[in-house]
Amino acid sequence: MLLVLPLNPVPASRPRLARNNRVFYAKTYNTFRKQAAHAVPVAISEQGLEGCPLEGPLSVDLRFFARRPKKTILQYPKWDTDNAVKAALDALNGQLFEDDQQVVQLTATKSWAEPEQDGWIEVRVEPYWSDDEHWEACQQEATID
Repeated sequence: MLLVLPLNPVPASRPRLARNNRVFYAKTYNTFRKQAAHAVPVAISEQGLEGCPLEGPLSVDLRFFARRPKKTILQYPKWDTDNAVKAALDALNGQLFEDDQQVVQLTATKSWAEPEQDGWIEVRVEPYWSDDEHWEACQQEATID
């Protein structure tokens, strides 16, 4: 199943503690979280993904396409991929799947979008089958028949 989110990828920031002991996050991450809260359910509905939130162990492939700055010499975005993964998985919690602890296999890539093109995130989700589980299920089906 493929879900395309029209969101420019942003890495999750670490929670910070203000002088008044309140926890806060970086402004860009807060903005991303607010946009994702609206964009994820809309994308799930528009793309006709039934059966959400998904249950059971999952294999997830995330592809981040960041908006390219007008001037850059970098071949790919500077932020850490693992922080962008955290932001994306947190945005999908309770919407595409019940909880990100279900993700047992994960791949992620980051690259620039084409010049002047807004960023987006592609999420591919499949049920996870380890070879042993699949083999046992096949054996059980074979003995039932």
